[in-house]
Amino acid sequence: MTQEDAWSAETDIKTILTQLHIDDLSMRVGDLSGGQQKRVGLAQVLIESPDLLLLDEPTNHLDFDSIAWLEKYLSNYRGALVVVTHDRYFLDRVTNRIFELDRGRLFQYQGNYQAYVAKKAEQLEAEKSANHKQAQLYKQELAWMHAGAQARSTKQQARINRFQTLQAAKDAAPEANQQLDPIQIASARLGKKVIEMHHASLQFDDQPILKDFNWLVQPGTR
Repeated sequence: MTQEDAWSAETDIKTILTQLHIDDLSMRVGDLSGGQQKRVGLAQVLIESPDLLLLDEPTNHLDFDSIAWLEKYLSNYRGALVVVTHDRYFLDRVTNRIFELDRGRLFQYQGNYQAYVAKKAEQLEAEKSANHKQAQLYKQELAWMHAGAQARSTKQQARINRFQTLQAAKDAAPEANQQLDPIQIASARLGKKVIEMHHASLQFDDQPILKDFNWLVQPGTR
């Protein structure tokens, strides 16, 4: 490693530690809070900079500034990134491919979270249309079977076989997962007040987030 490389690595390390609010380097890991330990673990793997970076809920225990920095850092990451997260905004800004496990099958979608939602909606609509056509055909064939269908010809036997295939597919098909958005907003009337806060305080580890905070959210507030 050249002197320039060493200087660059030291600068990167300091940047990562600073952005994740890891300030007191003299503390033992065992003496840190759970959130601090999570940030130290995240800093460690970012400093190591592996070819394949695996992250599980990386935005947990991070404030808004740290999340914004992490999004930019990962967007420019030179290796491959696999992330598991419930933060759809984070997904939108960081990912370019999404994998979904639905009804026992793994689906792949190119693009960020918004692109995934759009493509998934198209997929569900096409699936709904195909299922409707199949259901209509099933009803038609069921009526024919109830009318006393007999396999007197090869054509009739083929139709009976088709009905049995439709029936087996109908019995085996799981319901589609229509939950496209992890956050569902109720459409019912919520009254005059949605959230009302008086002199609220909130802190993250030892860092104050809110202090003596007053807030009123009414229906329609943006």
